[in-house]
Order: sequence, then C-alpha cells, then structure tokens
Amino acid sequence: EDDILLRSDLDGWAQRYPERVKIWYTLDRPPAAGWGYSAGFIDEEMLASHMPPPRPAPSSLADEATKSLVLMCGPPPMIKFACKPNLEKLGFEEDQLHCF
Repeated sequence: EDDILLRSDLDGWAQRYPERVKIWYTLDRPPAAGWGYSAGFIDEEMLASHMPPPRPAPSSLADEATKSLVLMCGPPPMIKFACKPNLEKLGFEEDQLHCF
C-alpha cells in the first residue's frame, strides 16, 4: 500500500474532479486490516465492477470529453496478461489504455 505510485496525487484528483476521475486500487497482498479496495488478481469481473463503461475512441477533438481513459501501473506481466486482455473483453480499445 505504501508504494502505490503517486497515490496522494491520484486521490487528490479524484477529490477535486469526482465526475471525471475515479480511482480503484488493487493489491495482491493488501495490509491485514483497513484496505477498502480490491485484493488478489485482476480479472474481468473485478474490472467490470469498478471501471467506467468503455466509450468509442473519439472521431474528433469535440468527442474527447466522452472518451474513457484507463491508466495502469504495475508489473509488466500483470498489465500484459491480466489488465489489457480483460479490459479489451469489456470493450476498451488500445488507445484508451495507458500504462506507466
């Protein structure tokens, strides 16, 4: 929990822009008590429960506000084998998925 990249910034953006920024954390081994987010491996059901609905990539800059964007951070195998495939099953397109 203590090594979540940019957690204070992410939480701050979610508080300042609640209609535009939604945050959901997942840890494979969360702290023993008080963790209010997901635990374990990322799967389609978990993502469907906590992600915004996918929207098609915009056809113009005017459509940019309707596009869902997913930002992911974690070990490369998790991104490659759990996050991306399950987000694609939910209808997200490659240009909506960003890893850092």
